[in-house]
This record gives sequence, structure tokens and C-alpha cells, in this order.
Amino acid sequence: MSSGQKRKQEHKRKQAAKKEKRRQAKVAEADRRQTVQQANWITPDEEPRNFLDTTGLGCDSIFRNYTKNNLSVHISYASPSDLSAADLSTMYNLTRANMLEHYNKAAEADPSDWTWSEKKKMSELQHPDARFLLARATSSSLVGETKAETDGDIVGFAHIRFELEGLYAVTYVYELQVAEAAQKHGLGQRMMQLTELASAKLGMKWVMLTVFKANDAAGNFYTKMKYELDETDPSVCDEGATDEPKPYNIMSKCIDREERARLDAIKFLNNAVAQDEREEQAARLKVTPTKAVSMQKKVSP
Repeated sequence: MSSGQKRKQEHKRKQAAKKEKRRQAKVAEADRRQTVQQANWITPDEEPRNFLDTTGLGCDSIFRNYTKNNLSVHISYASPSDLSAADLSTMYNLTRANMLEHYNKAAEADPSDWTWSEKKKMSELQHPDARFLLARATSSSLVGETKAETDGDIVGFAHIRFELEGLYAVTYVYELQVAEAAQKHGLGQRMMQLTELASAKLGMKWVMLTVFKANDAAGNFYTKMKYELDETDPSVCDEGATDEPKPYNIMSKCIDREERARLDAIKFLNNAVAQDEREEQAARLKVTPTKAVSMQKKVSP
């Protein structure tokens, strides 16, 4: 075979490899979109999916009934169409009570994005893709019963959405709000655990969220739950490196075992390389000036 034929054959091989790579990328993209679609909707005509029931976390699941100290709640699923006007009002007022101060601080740095808006917040709560975990206070006799799904005051809620974020299907936590009287009882942690469990069962790879930097309590809470700065956070991603500091952080947690194992392997290799570099640097620093000159003369032409 002539050298020209070899080059032609190699070119065809590379082109075929690129084509196969593009095909695999399209298949993976379609799979991710299907995962998100199935998490959100149960039928083609967009009937919202009760993701708790369909992941084996039904009304009587121990994960949905929570009692601690003098707090007893039942956690239920809701889509925007399930919410009454009173529910929406309670959720809005709860969010405003907890977050208005933090929005005002963030607006000082970026008023275009963070100025508090009732219209915008109500629109978020009624977005077709919004899904909710509602924590309703109830007597211990009602815990686990169907009546607890609609009776009782809302003392906390999680607003989540199943979305595509880059190369991953993720659950994004838009809000996690707990009424002051129900705080310090572990309710927020239980709702996050329920979110993570259901998300993993639905095939999501990550849980993501945005937290204000000035909200130390929330930042510490998520850190304790093993959330870390995401690669899309403005402080670490390349495109945001030269921008003005943002008043928020983007945090995430991998909930997929295979993906987590892959990331742990990469982290191990990176640490090993970094350790080798540190040892090499330390070895260079131990070389005396006289020896260094001698070595340079030895390798010079």
C-alpha cells in the first residue's frame, strides 16, 4: 500500500470515528432529554407526574411523615395546578418573610436580577415545570393518612424542577423554605433528603441550587449536606472569572453512583499528580546553588 493510500485510509478512519462520536453524543442527548421529560410528565399531553408515587415514595412512606419534638408534618407532592389560591399565598408570604432581606442585599450589587418582585416570584411558583414538596402540619393521628395531603397549614416547601444542565439531567432546587416556628427541627434536611432520593430514582445525576453568599445559615446547611461549589459557579467557571463578584453561589451534589465513582477516580488522579509536582518542587529546592551551577554546566552544549 502506497503512502498516499495509507493517508487516505487514515483520513477515512478519523472521519468515521468523528461521525460515530457525533452519533453517540446525539443518542446521549436524546436519553438525557427523555429522562427529564419522563420525570416531569406522565403523558404526551403533559399531565404532571407525581414523582413521589412513581418512585415508590407513596403517601404512607416513612420518608414523607416527619415528627420531631412538637413538630408533626406530612410531606406531599404538588404541581402548580394542585395549588389553591391560599396555598400560593402562604408559599409566597413564607418565601418573602425568609428571603426579602437577602434579596435586598443582593440587589445592592445587582438590582437588575435580584430586586424583589411579587409578580416574578408568583410567576415562578406557577411555572408549568415547577414541582413541589409541601410540608403540612398535622396531628400525629393524621400522619400517613390521605387527609394529611390537603389538611393542615403549610409550614415548609421545596420548589424543584427537573432540567437539563449542560451534559446532565439535574434536579434544580429553586426554593427550600421553612416557617420560623418549624425551623431547627430537621424539616429542611428531610425535604432535601426526599428530593435527593426521588431524583436518584428518576435518573437525575445531580441536585443543584443557588444560595446567597450573605445567607450563612443556608450555606452552612448545604455544606453539611455535602453540597459543593459547582463548576458553573461564577467564581470558578472561566466565563465568569473576570466579571464582578456575584452575590450568590451555585452549589451541587452528585447523586448518581457511577458518576460519583468516575469523579472520585478523576479527583484521585489529580491529587496524585499534584502530590508528584509538590515532591518534585521540594526536591528541586533541596539542590544547593553550587550543585545547581554544576548541573547546568553538565547539560549545556
